[in-house]
Amino acid sequence: MIRNFLLSAVGAAFVMIAAFAVPTDARADTASDIAAILADGTLTVEQIATQVAELVVNAEDPSAATAVILAAVENASATQLEGVGAGLGKAVALLQQTDATEASEVALEVVGASEAIQTAFEAETGTTASILAAGAGSSLLGNNSGNQSAD
Repeated sequence: MIRNFLLSAVGAAFVMIAAFAVPTDARADTASDIAAILADGTLTVEQIATQVAELVVNAEDPSAATAVILAAVENASATQLEGVGAGLGKAVALLQQTDATEASEVALEVVGASEAIQTAFEAETGTTASILAAGAGSSLLGNNSGNQSAD
């Protein structure tokens, strides 16, 4: 229980730091992009996941973009939370191929996220965000049998 509290506290601290460390224009772009995704009630989990992954992977600072996304989903539906969690999992898997440190930083942001997001993230990556944040899960991603279909 204490471990979970500490992980949540550390994750929240990183979210707060990341939100102020990225330029205002980049935060505004990510915020407007995620708002548009969440406003479209017709999107499926997979469509949300694909768009969230693209937002994070293409961001100037993927971990800061993740913090902005997580801050925007406070009132999201279960479908949207699942899509965001899966999208963040996809983003970490993609980032792991080019920048393991950035992938770990994005995973660290997910550690402080809601249970629904963490569950979808784990379903996508095959491991928990806390393991990936510690850098221990990089070899696990290569063996993932999670949902990585291309739409």
